[in-house]
Amino acid sequence: MKKRFSKKNVVTIAGFIGLLLASVVPLVKADFEPVTKPTVKAIKDSGVEIERLEAWVGNDKGQKLDSTRSFVIVDCFSNGIVSVKGNLEHSNQINQKFKVTTVLNDVAPGAANTASFTTNNVGDGGFEFNFNKAVPGIHTLVVKVESDTLPGGSLFINESANSASATPGMLFTCPATIDEDPYEEEGSDT
Repeated sequence: MKKRFSKKNVVTIAGFIGLLLASVVPLVKADFEPVTKPTVKAIKDSGVEIERLEAWVGNDKGQKLDSTRSFVIVDCFSNGIVSVKGNLEHSNQINQKFKVTTVLNDVAPGAANTASFTTNNVGDGGFEFNFNKAVPGIHTLVVKVESDTLPGGSLFINESANSASATPGMLFTCPATIDEDPYEEEGSDT
């Protein structure tokens, strides 16, 4: 003989299961920490370099930011295109317009090698741009974040350029161009 449960028992059991699941499943915070944080060391054998973005000590305008979560990434591809990406996190520069300029191998590239962005109401902002004609080999890149409204140059700069004892810029490698198809098998007609 089948035992039947009343509606009250079903509601009670369902409520108990709901409470059990709620106590076991962790709550998700709206403001979470990223799983991995960028490091200042290069990623091995990839040509990618990551450095912290810091308030520039050479231009004290009271600028601040969360340097543990503010960073610049530079990468170079075999066709000579250099990709620059960055993130400014929790700066005290709220709703401000910035331009990003670069200095490659101690030479300031043309105006096409810049980007602009505006921070939000908590001082966060990001940028991304590319430039080309980088030759194969090792290069240095200085990344400067300059205010459009405050005179006097950069407010934020990449970590190695901010240190007098470091190489003045991020070291990265541009690979040589690939002449052959790496997927083509030897002796293949295709």
